[in-house]
Amino acid sequence: MNKPLFKWVVGGFLVIVLVLIGSRFIGGKSSDNKEDEAQNTEEPKNTDDAQQNGESVKLPSDWPSDAPIMPDANIQYSASADPQTDDQGAYVVFGISKSEKEVAEYYKKELPANGWTVSGVASTTGGTNINAGKDTRVIAVVIVPSGDTITVTIGVGKK
Repeated sequence: MNKPLFKWVVGGFLVIVLVLIGSRFIGGKSSDNKEDEAQNTEEPKNTDDAQQNGESVKLPSDWPSDAPIMPDANIQYSASADPQTDDQGAYVVFGISKSEKEVAEYYKKELPANGWTVSGVASTTGGTNINAGKDTRVIAVVIVPSGDTITVTIGVGKK
């Protein structure tokens, strides 16, 4: 695995851990509230904030239009990658009430439909990683079961 892609995958896992810990200790939105999740059916909208977490989180303003986000995604965290160093890229973490298999199949279908070339899919007992490339960019999708929902971390950056 090349170094930048490795950094995205490791970073994705770290973001997942931080979001899960933060939601437990600072009163984040509970995944038990199915009524709220069912109402979140519109596509996420862009924002200019460099980093957000909590409720009503939007995609970063630099989120690429060819990086798919699942419909009904409950975005929990978003950020532009390292705005202090001007490294290109963006992160998003969302929860969704689907199975791990459904989420993985969605990304294995939608990434190529948006011009990405899937370079690897790895499934373990802890989740599924999907890596793809397009032009000078890479995308890493990390899918992890988290109680009754699935937590998905997506990082998009330079090769």
